[in-house]
Amino acid sequence: MSYLVGIDIGGTFTDCAIVDRSGRLLTTKVPSTPQDFSQGMMDALQTGAQALDLTLDDFCRDIAFLSHGTTVGTNTIIQKKGARVGLITTRGHEDAIHIINDLSFCTIDCRGGLPGSKLARRPWTFPTGGWAPPSTTRRS
Repeated sequence: MSYLVGIDIGGTFTDCAIVDRSGRLLTTKVPSTPQDFSQGMMDALQTGAQALDLTLDDFCRDIAFLSHGTTVGTNTIIQKKGARVGLITTRGHEDAIHIINDLSFCTIDCRGGLPGSKLARRPWTFPTGGWAPPSTTRRS
C-alpha cells in the first residue's frame, strides 16, 4: 500500500494527514518541538505508523508523496520575529517572494509587501555579465 502524507509544523502542534490508495484519511496531532521542529515531524510520522500498525521504517518506505508545510515559517514572517535575510533570484523571478496566493491574511496590496514587514519591495540590482562586485552592477 502507498500513502500520500501531508505534514504541517505549527508552533504548538504538528499535524499529519495520511491518505491510502482507497482514499481513507487518517490524521494525527502531536506536540511541536520548538527546540528541533524536525523531531515533531518524526513524532507525527511515528504516530501515523503506529495507527496503521506499521513500523516507522515500513511506513516511510510506503510513502508515495510527502508534502511539508510550516505554519511556524508563516508566523515568523507575520510576527516579524525572523532574522534579516536577503534573496538572490534569477532576473524575471524577483517577484517570487511577493506572490502571496490563497493565504487568509492576504487582504493587502501585494505590490507593496506585507504591512510593515521586512518584505517591502526594493529596487533590484542585477550584475551584468555574471557575478560582479557591487560597484559594477546596474539598476534595472
